[in-house]
Amino acid sequence: MFRILGLLTILMGLAQAAEPAVATRSALLWDLEALTRVREHAQGGDATLAAAVGRLCKDADRVLGKPLDAVTDKANGGLLADGQDPHDYRSLSTYYWPDPHDSKAPWIKRDGDGNREGIAQYDSPRLRRAADRIRDGALAWWFSGKDEYATDAVAQLRHWFLAPATAMNPHLNYAQFVPGKNGAQGNAHGLIDTRCFVDMLSAVRLLEVGGRLPEEDQQGLRAWFRAYLDWLTTSDLGVRESKASNNHGLYYDAQVVAFALYLGDGERARSVMAEVGPRRLAKQIAPDGSMPHELGRPTAGTYLCFTLEAVVQLVALERNAKLDTDLWAWSSSDGRSLAAALRWTLPYVLEGKAWDHGRAEDPIKPARVGRMIHNLTAAGVDTGLTEVLSRFPIPREDRLRLLAPVK
Repeated sequence: MFRILGLLTILMGLAQAAEPAVATRSALLWDLEALTRVREHAQGGDATLAAAVGRLCKDADRVLGKPLDAVTDKANGGLLADGQDPHDYRSLSTYYWPDPHDSKAPWIKRDGDGNREGIAQYDSPRLRRAADRIRDGALAWWFSGKDEYATDAVAQLRHWFLAPATAMNPHLNYAQFVPGKNGAQGNAHGLIDTRCFVDMLSAVRLLEVGGRLPEEDQQGLRAWFRAYLDWLTTSDLGVRESKASNNHGLYYDAQVVAFALYLGDGERARSVMAEVGPRRLAKQIAPDGSMPHELGRPTAGTYLCFTLEAVVQLVALERNAKLDTDLWAWSSSDGRSLAAALRWTLPYVLEGKAWDHGRAEDPIKPARVGRMIHNLTAAGVDTGLTEVLSRFPIPREDRLRLLAPVK
């Protein structure tokens, strides 16, 4: 079991010696130079950006003055497993419910039907709120220049990752457990819970380059993520998740690449990126561009977009870090590729074809596809899908106008 004080103390010196290389000092998902230009325009009174900055600040305002979230808050609810450290993260597996015929039996899966009430009793909502608060505060400060947002983001960062009394231990041994199965142990698919750390760390980079995150905190956070990345890539749960053939494998890769880049390990990020095409896309995408793993689920439209968004994240990470790989250009000999998958959606997005996969009430959302193509374009990809961009423009108040400016 991890003991965070001892672990971080040991690793602090290692963090100081691991200053990221120039190529990996990007804002991860976002182009740092582009964000700097947008910030200058926004703070200079550019009226075309005012709505997006205002909305971003409103999002950050919602949590100012509210209590900080901590993984240790669950101790008050008595939801610890036997022998579990309060600093250990614990979450309920999303689609599992009590057996209606036997209250003592292992819980059963109802795919597509999330157990929101059960989930809310554990740590995943707290983790997401903390990550969102850090991200939104950092972004609101970056674009508005108002110090209170950065102050709040740093306070939440310290509370969740660094403060001895409240910091999360850097593992997910109890993530997405299923009551009645494997004791209190988590499942490999629980590792997707920390996918929100990717955009959170992208925003943390802005606090760093803007001088709002003290060096001691930077070292401590890198020590935490170094320990967590080691757990992701060497633990039994991590190794099993790395072999997932659906969206989980892609989000696992996105986390490993992002965390490696944050730590300055460009070579590890590059080696993972080089395998995404043959290891992931070749199995996820059919020659016609469809995605059978996701289309077979009840909420097929949601999961297809969710999966493609992981690939788009990987493209953005790769391009902003200037890695010498090219996931957008990758294609199998029989035509499996990200471009083919996006083209497969076009009859539903542009031509009004009726959704015929999974539940009829959960089709592909055209605007969601439009956002993916916008992000790819901002990352320098010529998708050849400009019609989607023109049909589904990004709203004036959407933060994507700030984070992914398209020239």
